Amino acid sequence: MTGVSTGPGMPDPAVPPAAGPAVPPSSALVAAGLVANERRAALFDAAAALTAAGVEVAAAFDQVIAALTAGAWRGPAADDWGRELGRARADVTGALDEAARGCAWKAAAQPERVRADDPRARRPAPLPGFQLDGR
Repeated sequence: MTGVSTGPGMPDPAVPPAAGPAVPPSSALVAAGLVANERRAALFDAAAALTAAGVEVAAAFDQVIAALTAGAWRGPAADDWGRELGRARADVTGALDEAARGCAWKAAAQPERVRADDPRARRPAPLPGFQLDGR
């Protein structure tokens, strides 16, 4: 998200908002027929899963880079491959970080509570072959 001008008083787009603690429903919200926004929760869950995946992917790349640095392979081809591996690590972890920030920002833009008949009041159905809430 480089080159984004936030302007005075605007939050930094590189820093995702925190999910924060769950707020128990007040009697006024319950009386008004408002329920938890499940879409918001699913987006925060997706952001957390993407962040965890980024940490795991970075650790896997780091293990290979450490073995290469320790002398597992030497020579010009090893140097070229090591540089490409470093670029791939940066690209993949950067994409996961950006996706996590995007999910967190979209979740933060959602209201915490919605009317019971709002589609966001229902948890999104999982798609075949995809895990909805991480692992």
